[in-house]
Amino acid sequence: MAASTPNLDPLPSTMRAVVLHDAKGGLDALRIEERAVPKAGPGEVLVKIAASPVNPSDLMFTKGMYGITKPVPVVPGFEGSGRVVGAGGGFAAQALVGLRVAVSASIDGDGTWAEYARVPVQQCIPLLPWVGDDEAASAIVNPLTAHALVQLARKQGHEGVVQTAGASALGRMLVRLCKREGLPLVSVVRREEQARALRDLGATHVVDSSTEGWRETLRHMARDVKASVAFEAVAGKLTGEIAAAMPHGSTIVVYGGLSETPCSVDPRELIFRGIHVQGFWLADWFRTAGLPAVLEGGVAVQRRIRQEFATTIRDKVGFDRFLSATRDYEARMSEGKILLCPSFPA
Repeated sequence: MAASTPNLDPLPSTMRAVVLHDAKGGLDALRIEERAVPKAGPGEVLVKIAASPVNPSDLMFTKGMYGITKPVPVVPGFEGSGRVVGAGGGFAAQALVGLRVAVSASIDGDGTWAEYARVPVQQCIPLLPWVGDDEAASAIVNPLTAHALVQLARKQGHEGVVQTAGASALGRMLVRLCKREGLPLVSVVRREEQARALRDLGATHVVDSSTEGWRETLRHMARDVKASVAFEAVAGKLTGEIAAAMPHGSTIVVYGGLSETPCSVDPRELIFRGIHVQGFWLADWFRTAGLPAVLEGGVAVQRRIRQEFATTIRDKVGFDRFLSATRDYEARMSEGKILLCPSFPA
């Protein structure tokens, strides 16, 4: 039975939501609709969403290119922030009622691009009092991925790191985080202005892949910083180019597919140079790391939410502007996040 507290406003019966009607239809298949407010089940809470970002993973999901699919019609959105306004049963869920949280959406239900979202309790991170809703909206997908990737590098004994998509929101987090951790990092970007932006953040090793001879430059930089792991967010032919530039025995960790094409790696790199390719998915990290590690990571992210884990927010929109703003984000992803704020006028 759903629980509530006297100080919470009564719940409406319906809500506004962004709904995907074709699992492979992309942004053209999104509609703004009225839907019933969901009911939290056992071990779940109901969150009134304050803000929810658009991430590359969300765009891939709308195109049927993400690692999970859901029956349509479905509400997309993998993360957000808000206040818990109801619980579906269980002590842990009931304990969150009334609290502000950052949330990661269920992998088998509706997401966070709505006024309300039903969320598993283990995917809620209580917010520190001074963390704002806008900051918290992007406190899980990118920050916890950056946190987990640096942990992976440390646990596996890597002395240096290479990353692709260095100018992305997550890439910038890794620049700041690796600098704080004293972990040498080589960042690969696509344009000179992106390289300048990273150097302004304090990056000392940046490779612009639009310049002649960039592969050889990367090879020398990777050797100089003793890089033996690469965090790869682009896929396609770039995965193979990174593999060819890395020292013998290195590991390529693929955590994104911005190119929307399969990874292409010369088998000789795997056979004769001992290059290893593996994947990273934050949803798996949530399941395997355990609740204490997730909460520890959530607190670490919040404490540095305005430093290493800061996210640039380009625009905040309500449902009326969301579809056009999302198209703009898709065209210029490295310039900052778009936040859906359901309380904005429709």
